[in-house]
Amino acid sequence: MINKDSRNKNYNNINNDYIAGYMQAKLLFIAPFIKGKNNQLYIKPKLNISDNINNKDLILLIKNKLNNIGYIINQSNKNIINYNINNIDHLINNIIPLLNKSQLRSDKYLTYLNFKLLINILYYEKPIYGSSLWTYCAILAINLNPLIKKSTQLRYLNNEDKYNIINGIIPKDINIKELQYKYCTELFNNNFISEINNHTLITNCQLLNSDFINGLIDGNGNLSININNNTLNCILSIKQDINNISLLNDIKSYFNNIGNIHKSNYNNNDMYYHISNIDIINIVIPKLTNYNNNINYNELTGPKIILYKIYNYILIYNILKENTLTNEVIFNKVLIILYNTISNKKNITFKEYKLKMINKLNI
Repeated sequence: MINKDSRNKNYNNINNDYIAGYMQAKLLFIAPFIKGKNNQLYIKPKLNISDNINNKDLILLIKNKLNNIGYIINQSNKNIINYNINNIDHLINNIIPLLNKSQLRSDKYLTYLNFKLLINILYYEKPIYGSSLWTYCAILAINLNPLIKKSTQLRYLNNEDKYNIINGIIPKDINIKELQYKYCTELFNNNFISEINNHTLITNCQLLNSDFINGLIDGNGNLSININNNTLNCILSIKQDINNISLLNDIKSYFNNIGNIHKSNYNNNDMYYHISNIDIINIVIPKLTNYNNNINYNELTGPKIILYKIYNYILIYNILKENTLTNEVIFNKVLIILYNTISNKKNITFKEYKLKMINKLNI
């Protein structure tokens, strides 16, 4: 049995595909406007990865894998850790090679390509503030992150420039295809983008793999385990926003088209993929981990953050294959594993948890 406090011992052997999957969940592409000397504006591209501070060890491991580029800010009052990379040399020499080889998926892949185009133009062309090329870069920059209001980003510009940039009015002397051919051939070729039912469909040339999915799960997934009506229930859920629903369809296909995709009950922009119970044992665990009956936790590979939950679920599943919860010894054994698996945000004691489960299950 493993609990969340001992899980970090298994933070090892992550590769670039895992990092890309985690970035799919947690990465933001940002390019704010910085006011410099003589009131000139500079476009400052940045990557931001934000997560719960409990996952600091994973963030530090990823930073180490990226040759320790960037910097980390702890927002302890909000229990958040931010990993930022804003040095354009690091973006060019470290991030682009990584994400060219280990691709993001769906709409986020398209955002990455526009970010790649932007930083290459800024790095190699060094456009002058107010020039046509700078205006085109500004248009690319404000469309990277829909969560930031465009008017806020452009507060330093005059009304005419604001209008042109917000509405994507590209200067007539800008040859977009020439820039794409020079700095982002994927956008130039444009053979991965199609329109289906008024939705943009992004097709990757790279096949989905277990490492990417494991990283994605650690960033935007969860494994919930509980007992209802004396039956063990387990659900793996993976969240993406509605613009990335094609990724959830790819994941469903990866898991033999088992499971279902649906909208969140709380946010219409969020979509979930769910797969549960015996399908987790028969499909998910064999595809995402190296589990076998003789393996111990420290040898187990798979998602890092929820790996202890997967391990504990297997323990409970194997116990209940040949036993029932009506047996007091078995009930206590299962309950101890469950207690060490739950998040326990209210810090309830095992005695309190046991009483709660007895009342729930009428045992």
